[in-house]
Amino acid sequence: MRTRQSSLLTILLYCQINEPGCGDGRPYSYSCVFVCNEVVDSAILVFNCLICSLLSPYQASFLDYFWNIDIIIGLLKKSYKILGKPISMYSMGGLAEYCVVPAHGLTVLPNSLPYSESAILGCAVITAYGAMAHAAQVRPGDSVAVIGVGGVGSSCLQIARAFGASDIIAVDVQDEKLEKAKTFGATATINSKIEDPIERIKEITGGRGVDIAVEGLGKPLTFSQCTQSVRDGGKVVMIGLAQAGEIDINRLVRRKVQVIGSYGGRARQDLPKLVKLAESGIFNLADAVTRKYGFEEAGKAFQDLNQGKIVSRAVVEIV
Repeated sequence: MRTRQSSLLTILLYCQINEPGCGDGRPYSYSCVFVCNEVVDSAILVFNCLICSLLSPYQASFLDYFWNIDIIIGLLKKSYKILGKPISMYSMGGLAEYCVVPAHGLTVLPNSLPYSESAILGCAVITAYGAMAHAAQVRPGDSVAVIGVGGVGSSCLQIARAFGASDIIAVDVQDEKLEKAKTFGATATINSKIEDPIERIKEITGGRGVDIAVEGLGKPLTFSQCTQSVRDGGKVVMIGLAQAGEIDINRLVRRKVQVIGSYGGRARQDLPKLVKLAESGIFNLADAVTRKYGFEEAGKAFQDLNQGKIVSRAVVEIV
C-alpha cells in the first residue's frame, strides 16, 4: 500500500515505557490510501489458541494478525539500536511511503471525499468510533462528557452527536479547542483550568452525573475526573494511554461504575460506516482537519502537535 496523506497523532506522551524497543514516547502517524496491484510476497500464519472463544464481538480486534504478532509474540517490539539506544516505531510504519496492512483494513474512498481530510478516518475517527459505538454504546438521549478534546476527543463529540446524545459536554484547558468543540456538537464546554469539571458536570446534569464519560487525553487526573463525573452505574471509557495512578476503588464498586478500555475500532465493519458518515456530512471532515503540512515539514508538525498548537487534527501530505 502506498501512503499519500498521513494523519498526525501522539501516543505515550504521558506514559513511561521501560521495555526496550517498545516505543519511546514519540508521536507516530498512519493512514491508508490504496492497494498495490502487485503482491511481492505472502505468508500464512496459523495460531492454535482458545482466544476466539473468550472474546465478545467488541473484542474481535484481538484476533487480527497484527495483534497476534505484536501482543502474543511481541516480534514488532524488537528494534535496531544506535549507540545502545533503541530506534522504536509503531507497527504500521509511520510516515513511510509504503507499508503493509491487512486487506480488511482498507475501504473504498469515494471521489466526493478529499484525500487529505480523509486520512483521519483511519486514525482519530475510527479510534473515536470504537470508543463511542463499541465501548460506550452511546444511545439516543445519553449524556456524554469528553475530557480532552484533541483529535480523538473532538471526533468523539461528532460521533456522540450522530448517535443522538442529548447533553454533550466538552472539557479541556484550551479555550480555542473548546470553542471549536461547539461546532462538533458540544452543548456545553468547561475549561478545567477555571472551573472544577466534576462539579460543573454535576450541575449541568442536575446533580446526577453523565451516563458516559470519555477520557481522551491519557492522564491519571483526567481519568479520575471521569470516574467522579458519571452517574451511578455509568460508563467510563478510557482511550488515552496513561502512566500509573491511584483509583478510588470504593466508588467504582459501590456506585457500580463501569470502566472500559477502548483501543481503536474494527476496520472491516467500521471504516465503510465512517466513509458514509463523512460523505453525508454527518461527520464534518473539513472542520476536523485544521492544519496541513508538506512532507518536508513533518518534524515541525510533530513539534506543533507535542506543544498543543494543533486544534483537532492535522495531516502530513506525503505525495
